[in-house]
Amino acid sequence: MKDLSLNDFVYVKENELDKDFCQHIIDKFEKDDRKSQGIVGGGLRPDIKKSTDLSMTHVSAVSYTHLT
Repeated sequence: MKDLSLNDFVYVKENELDKDFCQHIIDKFEKDDRKSQGIVGGGLRPDIKKSTDLSMTHVSAVSYTHLT
């Protein structure tokens, strides 16, 4: 079985988005109080996943309408 790496899950295209746009998204994420500690299928497992998540399925579209 092949060992998986982050490159197997994340596509990166350098310099695709404007720096100001990226900072705007980061600021909105940082200010959003709906963030939570990342979980996996088995629940909270910080030994497997260390992240802060914002589930977009639970975020009102109005909150992220004016991104540009």
